[in-house]
Amino acid sequence: MTADVASLARRFDAIGYLDARTRRRTPARITTLVRRVRATVPDPLAAALAFQRVTEAGPGVDPSVHAEALLSALRWVARLDPLEVYAALRPLDRRLNRLARTAGVTPFAEEARDELRCAFVDAAFQRFADSAPSEVAWEAVMALHVTLAAEGLASGGEHAAEAASAIAAHALDVPNVAVALHHAELAVRWSAALGRHDPDRLRHLYVLASSAHMAGAHDRVLELADDLLTDLDDALGPDDPCAVDLRLTTADSASALGDHARATNLAADAVWTCELELGPEHPLTLGSYGVLARLLRRADRPTEAVAVSRQHFERSRHLLDEAPREVAHAGIGLAAGYLQNAEYEAARTVARETLAWCTPRLGPDDELTETLRRILGDHA
Repeated sequence: MTADVASLARRFDAIGYLDARTRRRTPARITTLVRRVRATVPDPLAAALAFQRVTEAGPGVDPSVHAEALLSALRWVARLDPLEVYAALRPLDRRLNRLARTAGVTPFAEEARDELRCAFVDAAFQRFADSAPSEVAWEAVMALHVTLAAEGLASGGEHAAEAASAIAAHALDVPNVAVALHHAELAVRWSAALGRHDPDRLRHLYVLASSAHMAGAHDRVLELADDLLTDLDDALGPDDPCAVDLRLTTADSASALGDHARATNLAADAVWTCELELGPEHPLTLGSYGVLARLLRRADRPTEAVAVSRQHFERSRHLLDEAPREVAHAGIGLAAGYLQNAEYEAARTVARETLAWCTPRLGPDDELTETLRRILGDHA
């Protein structure tokens, strides 16, 4: 073993690219060290290095020179501040050109260098994401990763798709519909290589369907749901929260387009599945009851809507201290059903009871208690 090998091993270890075996016992040859270092490099960067044929010293090149070039390139990944990535791209290109020369890849085509650069940028962003950064920094970095991918400076692949989908999901919570829909479309496009049944791919499609629904693009929701409902059921199970929510989202879009039969059938499927698999008082079950009742009212089936809402109300009120908002929603839904059925006294009774239960828990200024007061005031 030479001192050069030991020194290289320590420096690779300092940036996190050394396996436990080599850390315990440094190999005698630099080529062995480099081979073990490559084994610690995560895909797709490792695949990009192999594809561009820069993983070994070229003919007549001292292996230590190539090892130093590889160390320099990987150090860029380990030490990059993602928010300074634009300023760091030119130094990265110099390191990649040096790595190619030491591997005997000359001339190093610009297209090949650009593809390798994307892989290094992706690796740096993924390393940052894995380091559990603060929420504010994470959001800024994910947004930047998406921008770089759109500009061709990072791969529009799996990691960029994750970033775009995360931004879309966060935008749904804000809500910012345009941002959500744009980034969800990017995530689906960039994850196409994962295959139809890949769980990450399915999650990206689910976020896209949710974004399209919030945007009022109901035709797009139904188009996505044709295959996605089956795929989610097969991959995750029909009682998975994403599968349940997609079924209810699709039901609402079908109702918005006037297909009330399909809408109520989908919502009823969600209720049946949740009650069977999760139990009658599970939040997903109760939420499904609420959606089914609302869609029945929209379909002008008030008697059935009241029956469903009554079940929702009776089951949710046992959870008054745990989930007062669910109780308020159930009471409002039942009162609405009674009003549509011209049962005004029953509507007032339910609204009055629900208001008395929920006001101490939600406060008098909550939007749900205000809705209950409005029902009482409008139909006094």
